[in-house]
Amino acid sequence: SVQGAFDRDLVDDVAIFISGIHSDLESQNFNYLLNPDINGPLVEDIYRFTLKDSITGANGQQLDGNNDGIAAGDWVKDFVVVARNPANVELDPTFGLGGVVITSFRPGNDYAFDSVIQSDGKLVVVGTGGFQTDAEHIALTRYNADGTLDGTFGVEGKVTSTTSGRGESASSVAIQSDGKIVVAGNYYNSTNGRSDFLVLRYRSNGQLDLSFNNTGYVTTDFAGSDDYARDVKVQADGKIVVVGSRLANDGTVLHAIARFNMDGTLDAAFGLGGRVTTSSLDGEAYNVSLVDNSIIVSGYSYDPNSLNSFTTSFVLAKFNSDGT
Repeated sequence: SVQGAFDRDLVDDVAIFISGIHSDLESQNFNYLLNPDINGPLVEDIYRFTLKDSITGANGQQLDGNNDGIAAGDWVKDFVVVARNPANVELDPTFGLGGVVITSFRPGNDYAFDSVIQSDGKLVVVGTGGFQTDAEHIALTRYNADGTLDGTFGVEGKVTSTTSGRGESASSVAIQSDGKIVVAGNYYNSTNGRSDFLVLRYRSNGQLDLSFNNTGYVTTDFAGSDDYARDVKVQADGKIVVVGSRLANDGTVLHAIARFNMDGTLDAAFGLGGRVTTSSLDGEAYNVSLVDNSIIVSGYSYDPNSLNSFTTSFVLAKFNSDGT
């Protein structure tokens, strides 16, 4: 089986809800992890449901105003969105078909990696469409509160974008205070054959926002090697923080952070030309939280006390607003 937890949220500052996977290819079950008490033990496999085909991933989740959990993942090569109410631990019958919505971007495989709920209750899901074809692309969907695709967004609720023509994926999404949609992911750099940070911004109707770097997107390279963006948040002042990893020249994987101004330019007041990496913080950053004027990054780091060089541990790192 494959297990993983990729995102979490608070319910009324008391309960913790974690979406993740415990995928068994034989039983074809999908499980949530739910902690009903922030001070209590984690209750594993408290919620389980079975679909006729295996769900292989749920990488992001949000809680809507009714404390209903919404998970995004991939189901037989398509986007899947699942809604349920943690109070009675049942699929929400008012959402989609029995609490589940499947959306396809054809041809190729589709993978949903993150979701966010807008202030109007609509749900934005991002990921990759057309995977394993010649042109993997950024894929977004937006759903109404009942799980139907939002016809005012893109083409019948779906948007695809390509910048390099190949090898792009979206890993995280955030909503600005003005309703614009910020997506972070990865870009294939055809010049050196490496991956770079990719940040895109969309207007609320799904069109790329051309006031962002004049193209609607920006790519960022750290050191000419592979860079992977994992999470994005928008500060109160509108600046965009993206975290992930970069590959150093000696082959070490390091945490990487970039901050962008509202127009898509790198923020020169942050780190070195808008970028921060620290040689003492190896591994990868998967999540970023903004607290007051601080940036808190969580992920993993290699354990220096382990005899096995591949042993990793949880890591939290706190940065000042200038990247120090």
